[in-house]
Amino acid sequence: MSEQDQQWRLLCGGDQQALGYFFKHYYRDLYQYAFAMLNDHASAQDQLQLCFLKLWEKRATLPLSVKVKPYLFQTLRYIVIDHLRQRKTYVQKLSNFKTIASFAPEERAEETKTQLEQQLQVAMQQLSPVQKEILYLRFYNKVSYTEIAEIMGMKHQSVRNSAHRALKKLRGQLLPAKQ
Repeated sequence: MSEQDQQWRLLCGGDQQALGYFFKHYYRDLYQYAFAMLNDHASAQDQLQLCFLKLWEKRATLPLSVKVKPYLFQTLRYIVIDHLRQRKTYVQKLSNFKTIASFAPEERAEETKTQLEQQLQVAMQQLSPVQKEILYLRFYNKVSYTEIAEIMGMKHQSVRNSAHRALKKLRGQLLPAKQ
């Protein structure tokens, strides 16, 4: 049994240190995911705290055998979507889902973006919110297609197809046409 599985079982049993373990190991990735959907630091932090609070409140009813990373991303995703629905800006915010090119651990707002980043940003705006989210999870957080399917509540093949279509569209816009 892996350390992560042991910590999960401890969390289900009510161990606060186990909750701290998951907070420490996943906070950064989960925060960036929430920020990508909300584009607001304070809201991202609030929703992430709510995610861990709900995890703690439901510890006794959590499944003992679970893939932790997709479970946490899925939980956070539902919390963020509920938050956006409550603010009645769900469609608007998802359509403004930040591009992969702008994600970085540090703030990059003041940096001058390279021409390729600008082209990628323009190309990313042509993708659907679902395609953007899939590419973000796949290439920024290194989440497998199977885990993305679990997080987003989609079929595995649908996730792969959406990613393929998105990448094909990006290639078509970013790479010069062969003559």
